[in-house]
Amino acid sequence: MKRSDKIIYQYGNLAGWPYFYAKGLSDLGEKSISVKPVENDFVKDDGTMARRNLPTHKSVCRASDNRLKRLIKKLIFFLRNRNRIRLIHYHSTTMLPGFFDIIYFKLMKIPMIITWGGGDARIIGIAREKNPYFYLEPDEKRDKETINKLRFISKYVKNVAADPELSEYSRLFFDKIYILRQPIDLKKILLNIPQRNLDCPRLLHIPTYQNCKGTKYILEAVERLKKEGYNFDFRLMEANLTQKQTRKRISECDIYVDELRVGSYGMTAVEAMASGKVVITYIRDDLVNEYPEGLPVVNSNPDTVYNNLKNLLEKPELISEIGKKSREYAERYHDTKVVCSQLIDIYKEIGMK
Repeated sequence: MKRSDKIIYQYGNLAGWPYFYAKGLSDLGEKSISVKPVENDFVKDDGTMARRNLPTHKSVCRASDNRLKRLIKKLIFFLRNRNRIRLIHYHSTTMLPGFFDIIYFKLMKIPMIITWGGGDARIIGIAREKNPYFYLEPDEKRDKETINKLRFISKYVKNVAADPELSEYSRLFFDKIYILRQPIDLKKILLNIPQRNLDCPRLLHIPTYQNCKGTKYILEAVERLKKEGYNFDFRLMEANLTQKQTRKRISECDIYVDELRVGSYGMTAVEAMASGKVVITYIRDDLVNEYPEGLPVVNSNPDTVYNNLKNLLEKPELISEIGKKSREYAERYHDTKVVCSQLIDIYKEIGMK
């Protein structure tokens, strides 16, 4: 197959990132497609399934497929596509059980890179040492499994592109680490910067994975502020909305209260910044300087969320000012064109021809 016929594959789900990377790369002249292993359902805290309808070019399996059917479909997909791959960018997961695909691609000298999300690469023992608010109890068995997984994958995939927190764990095993930011298609975002002197600011929180997000502490702060007579509208958004519906709800708020216990921000925080909102989230002290200068989030943890919310309610002009800075930050560092231009440079550095 001619090199010009080969494609950059974005393999995985990860909050819709693979699709936005693939589309952004293709728009810049580097043909790419996104492939999800399974349709985009996810499990909520209560064990039920939610459908987010995250965009993709192709899904290999249906959510209803049993284990054997998924294995067969993934194997067929691998066999049909293995010679079309110019570079493969994994997102949280590899293609086949036993990591057979990464062994094959290494033998065939196909460039590979992997991006982590959520807890995919997080070592709980280290996270607890660095983060006094971390939400998980010690789990030596899980840490051992994570370490073994990272150690094995790093024998074949030498490159990682991730956020500052997950990059920290990756440095223990992988040869090359690149800081990569979440991509956002600004044309798809409803921009609605809050007015300058709000009489009744609108607060929004999405209580998926409540222990992780610190929902309890957010609710406690909100209840305390209400009892003290502060005027605001607080809403908890349903956790089973699609990405499009979620973005609409975010556009209707003034302050988005994200999460207080992880120590880095995720995709929904980026969407809120792009929409021109104040984002309240927790960034670990030792990671703050790993982000670009001017990060506009209101850095909050369970101990400070009450005071930070109170300050915003007492100085509503800050809400509009921070909202403008949030949008500017998203344009400068998370716009798909910006991120994908950086990604092309990374791909060339790791051997893409």
